[in-house]
Amino acid sequence: MKKNTLASHNIRILFWCNLFGSAVFLQPVIALFYFSRGLDEAIIIWVMLFWSAGVLIGEIPTGIFADRYGAKKSFFIGALLNIFSHGMLIWTFEPWMFFISSILSGFAVTFFSGADEH
Repeated sequence: MKKNTLASHNIRILFWCNLFGSAVFLQPVIALFYFSRGLDEAIIIWVMLFWSAGVLIGEIPTGIFADRYGAKKSFFIGALLNIFSHGMLIWTFEPWMFFISSILSGFAVTFFSGADEH
């Protein structure tokens, strides 16, 4: 590929966006956060299972939403839902609140998964 072209520039930008976009900076400290909020290992596993349930429940409806209303609206709603679910963690101290936050976070991920394939 030729150097200093628009295509090579866009590929370089895409590479860096993909690299930093796939990095989840919250993951290395989330277990420590859960421990500091009084959760034990068993409840943390349940929190992860609720995230998986949110992904399982949300895949088809959010894919339909992305097909009907477009990727831009799907990304926007997914981002808002993700901000809300992680924002809930500020005031969360009970396990059931962690479960709700986790299922919302899993559901938010599904808004991105179908829309970015188009």
